[in-house]
Amino acid sequence: KARIHGVFLPSEMRIRHYHEHYKTSHNLGTYLQFITSSSIVVENYMTRILTGQWEEGTPVTEAHLEIAKNIISSKVTLWPTRGLDDMQKHWVEWYRWQEGALGFHRDLVREFGDDDLDIRNLVLGMDCLFPPAPSSPSVELREVPDGMKLVELETGGKVIVDKFGKVVETVEEPPPPPKPKVKREMSDLEREVDAILKERNALDQKLFNYAVELYNARKKSS
Repeated sequence: KARIHGVFLPSEMRIRHYHEHYKTSHNLGTYLQFITSSSIVVENYMTRILTGQWEEGTPVTEAHLEIAKNIISSKVTLWPTRGLDDMQKHWVEWYRWQEGALGFHRDLVREFGDDDLDIRNLVLGMDCLFPPAPSSPSVELREVPDGMKLVELETGGKVIVDKFGKVVETVEEPPPPPKPKVKREMSDLEREVDAILKERNALDQKLFNYAVELYNARKKSS
């Protein structure tokens, strides 16, 4: 079992967040100046910290990448950003937080009784992190005539249909289709920055891809 869990951000996202947060206090200069500096933060940082290559200028190679892969497959679990909910659920199950929350709720009921609305409606444990999606009150309270039923459409709307499947009333309109995204052309500076980041973080990208593979395998086996 892994001893340490963490979130593995893509290199560009991690570096940009770091620069935005520390550019003034650490005198990092412009973003272009920072990503071309000697700082280990902008050059295969994750591979470096997992293999002990802390000194600026020290080389990181494919051999270090293989060591880092071994570490995240056995000692450290790194969750890609898409797995944040799963990471929290894993912690809740591992540390038995849900059981503790339910036990706490039972103690409250035992002491104060379940007639107290505040106690009855108390949200604890997993429900704090992942509350159920609220339903539409207008739909939830709508009375459907005998012989008819409320149907939720694949598009997201809700209608009342008769026994022959004919729509007799629209209860909730489907949401409008999303507007198509217009892909903006990258400027010459953005292309240069992108090329620099890819070149200086090629090992970290391979490590990130491996972390995603491990995450997908965990999802499949759970």
